[in-house]
Amino acid sequence: MPRTDGIYAVPSGTKGVTLQAIQSGKYNGFLDDITNDLNAARPVGAGGTGATTPDGAAEALGLISAKDIAGVNTVGGTANAITIVTSRGYDAYAATLFLAFRAAHDIAAGGTTIDLDGNGAKPLYKTVAAGLVDVNLGDIIATGYYWITYDPAADGGDGAFILLNPGNASSAYQVGDWLETARTLNSDWLKRNGGIYEIADYPELAALLPALPDGVTWTNTNAISSGRVRKVQKTSTGFLMMVDDNSSATQVYTSGPAADVWTLVATIPTFRVADFVLQSGTFVAVDGFGKACRSSDGVTWTSPTTILTFTGIDGIAYAFGLFVIVGDAGKIATSPDGVTWTARTSGTSQFLYSVRLVNGVLMAVGSNGTILSSTDGINWTARTSGVTAILYDVTYGAGLYVVVGGGGVILTSANLSTWTPRTSGTSQDLSAVTYSTSGFLGSGLIAHSQKITVAA
Repeated sequence: MPRTDGIYAVPSGTKGVTLQAIQSGKYNGFLDDITNDLNAARPVGAGGTGATTPDGAAEALGLISAKDIAGVNTVGGTANAITIVTSRGYDAYAATLFLAFRAAHDIAAGGTTIDLDGNGAKPLYKTVAAGLVDVNLGDIIATGYYWITYDPAADGGDGAFILLNPGNASSAYQVGDWLETARTLNSDWLKRNGGIYEIADYPELAALLPALPDGVTWTNTNAISSGRVRKVQKTSTGFLMMVDDNSSATQVYTSGPAADVWTLVATIPTFRVADFVLQSGTFVAVDGFGKACRSSDGVTWTSPTTILTFTGIDGIAYAFGLFVIVGDAGKIATSPDGVTWTARTSGTSQFLYSVRLVNGVLMAVGSNGTILSSTDGINWTARTSGVTAILYDVTYGAGLYVVVGGGGVILTSANLSTWTPRTSGTSQDLSAVTYSTSGFLGSGLIAHSQKITVAA
């Protein structure tokens, strides 16, 4: 091909001269040369794409090929091992891979993998300020739409998928016990797990929490007329909310995916709900007076029964195939079905106020600086916190376990063995902590309301 640095040049001896015969060999060769050139890939430097196919052109120009925005046919697997089958059918992982999928499960704690078109499971990470970390609870919810790409340099060069929009598919946030409602929000407002606070009213809280970005719109819904919202749980059809009526009963409400219209579906007498979980279609709720009840649909509930010798239950979680409850005097019990309970030895007589599954470890925290951990829900290890404050909640993110408690206490640990106190900037009790892509959020008992706040 007569090209120099990508520029076509006419071969010598092929231009016509007046009154001189054209040599057929050279002329025909010239025509063949032109034909070949027209059918060949024109170099990028000569204004072409450097390729003869759309995929090749995209690669030569450094663009994402249409083949790499794959159509997804099937999403399956489990909460921690997602499988995806595409219409394209990838035969290898590459840096240009970029696709969207609709999640089939809420992902669980403890790390998640994706196997795309049978090419082998690769870890799924998200990006935070400290770098790449495992995705966690709330980053992917069932029926949400998510974008992923592939980074062959991640995971020490073994390659990993990167979740580009963790948590953004959800249209609603969990509602805690204490809420302050809001309208159209900007950077003058703070959010913590459904609670909305104006910076000017809560300067100490503002010192802890990052402000909301501009343009976030929230809608208030008068979900209940009285009582106190204890927890909202996402379900397969929308949301379920349990409310302490401030007297002697618990009210159960449900809504659709928009969380805008709430319907009272059940009242549980002689039961003051403290916490509940949903696992494999079974709700198990506990109250502050040592009782538990169950439901398979959120509408029909069993009669509350006292659990063993509990006089108060403050928290419940599900992990390692067991429902786990914690409460007064260091009591812990487990059940495979929410019916038959077995007492476990905690090694402490301190009150336990919360139990959470974080980073694949069950954590319980309570009075007098108590921190317990377990990898099976049965055997518990006491951790030395170095404080005597009441500890209310625990979470994990960016390689750190974080515990918050009374008097503004914040503790962090990378290994559960050594805990470091952190400066919170407040003396207010911190009752909850959670982790998001922008960092850790902690909040105290600010206010309470009968409203539900939903993000749009």
